[in-house]
Formats: sequence, structure tokens, C-alpha cells
Amino acid sequence: RAPRASSSITPSQHRPPVLASDRLLLWSTPAGQDWQSTLEDKYLNSSLFRLFQVMVRSLDTNTRSNYGAGLLRYTQFCDSINIPESERMPAAEVLLSQFAAAFAGSTSEKTLNNWLAGLQFWHVINGAQWHGAQFLHHTRRGFSKMVPPSSRRAKRPPVTIDALCILHDHLDLTDPFDVAVCAVALVSFWCCCR
Repeated sequence: RAPRASSSITPSQHRPPVLASDRLLLWSTPAGQDWQSTLEDKYLNSSLFRLFQVMVRSLDTNTRSNYGAGLLRYTQFCDSINIPESERMPAAEVLLSQFAAAFAGSTSEKTLNNWLAGLQFWHVINGAQWHGAQFLHHTRRGFSKMVPPSSRRAKRPPVTIDALCILHDHLDLTDPFDVAVCAVALVSFWCCCR
């Protein structure tokens, strides 16, 4: 399928058009390709292929897609401020912090954390050092204080034993569906209390 307009990036041999869940493995940079070439000189390709397959499988498909979305946003950000391919990985801490700051006030903290975790995994799988230290830490703290109210949910009241009793009293325990609802509610509650 054709990519969405919001997913456009500057064409590059380092970024083939692939699914978001495949970007971590198939998108690279000159530094990543150099590292992979060094590995290919030392080890069998089949062994390396298996290694990277296993590493990528450490993440669920949805996580890989979320991380791939972050990689897309990072690439778009780098394109927008004309960062050369060679400087995108390993990413300088100031570049990572600028990336985070660019989305402050418009993106949720959970989204940013996913994007940065994806970038870190992308660095790992490409043999690049991750430079997310104090500068990025303080940027993230400031970011968390600028999260838009629309991205925050109000805390809900806790489920209590009284609430479970009310639920139980209003269920028809001769109906198998209501019995299942009661069982799920009780098991969930007591598992959380464990």
C-alpha cells in the first residue's frame, strides 16, 4: 500500500519502503552498514541472520510497529533540520534531546518513551553506542511537564469489595454469561490484590 502523506521521508538507500514493524531491522545508516560489513567479514551470514531474527523476536509485533513509528518520526525530524545520514547514528545526545523537545506539548509521554526505546533498540541492533544520558534525561523531565491535558487520563476510583458485591447482587447467576462476568471480575480483582 502507498504510505500516508504524514509518513513521507526523504528517499534514501538506507530506508527502503517497508512495514513499520520491519524498520528496526531494515533501516540503517552508513555507520550501521559499516558495522554489519565488519560482522559479515568475521561470521557466517546464516549465523548473523539468525542472530538478528532472534533479537527482533525479543519484541512483540505491536512493539516493533510502535518502535518503527518512532524511527519514522526521528527520520522526519532529522530530514527537517538537514541532519546528514552519517550523523543520525550513533545519534548525539543533543540530537536525541532536540528530537524529544520538538514534540513537547503535543505528544504524550508514553509515545515519546516508546519512540526513544525504539531508537535505542535500533542503535543496539546496528552496533551503535546509545548517547541518552543526563541531557536527554532532563529534556524528558521537562517534556513530561508539558504533556497536553488531552493526553492524560483522570485517575479512576479503585474497584472495592463493596463494588464487587454490588456487581454480584445485580447478576443473574443462572445465566452462564453473567456467571462468566462474575468469575472474570473476581479472578481479576484477587489477582491484582496478590
